Amino acid sequence: MPKKRLLDTDIIGHKFGRLLPLRLSSKRTQSRGKMFDCICDCGNNAVVRGHSLRHGVKSCGCIRVEMLRKRVTKHSLSNHPLFCRWDCMISRCENHNNPRYKSYGGRGISVCAEWRKSFKNYYDWAIKSGWEKHLCIDRKDNNNNYSPDNCHFITPAENNRNMSTSCRWIISGEIFESSPLAGKKLGVSPSTIKRWCCGYITDSGNYSPPKKDCRMEKKYE
Repeated sequence: MPKKRLLDTDIIGHKFGRLLPLRLSSKRTQSRGKMFDCICDCGNNAVVRGHSLRHGVKSCGCIRVEMLRKRVTKHSLSNHPLFCRWDCMISRCENHNNPRYKSYGGRGISVCAEWRKSFKNYYDWAIKSGWEKHLCIDRKDNNNNYSPDNCHFITPAENNRNMSTSCRWIISGEIFESSPLAGKKLGVSPSTIKRWCCGYITDSGNYSPPKKDCRMEKKYE
């Protein structure tokens, strides 16, 4: 016989692996599905989709982390700074409860099989690629996956300019990668560059349009 579908009232207070749903969350999935505020045996709070609870999710993600740590213990690398970054990279691509999932896994971004199955593979690539503690991993093509041929390391400042929300500022035909760079070149503030390219609301409440030959465009759509 098919398993009986759990009602919302059955989910609350029912243990799912390490997760205990406490209440219906005010949050909803993109398709307006219900989510539940849960507490995990490890002590973490998590907001979990009802669908995930009904179909086998068992923790806030701590079980996966424990399994990953067991897999890399033989390499004595589980405490290396790169391990945490590797784990976070996988989480934002695969964990629906990760706050950044929408911008990564939710857009179809994944981690290549070579890195996904072995931290040692990722570690070896990172060291050979010049990784240092102050550098961040970056995808050369922001719409493609995490893989050796699409990734390199850059500074945090460069990483901020490469975010999916980043813009190019085009002024009289010259392209600038950020408003501060444009302002420095043209001797004005970044806010002035934004007003030139995007327009602004005046003190009287009227809209002042962008200057002629000035515009802003998203780097990534």
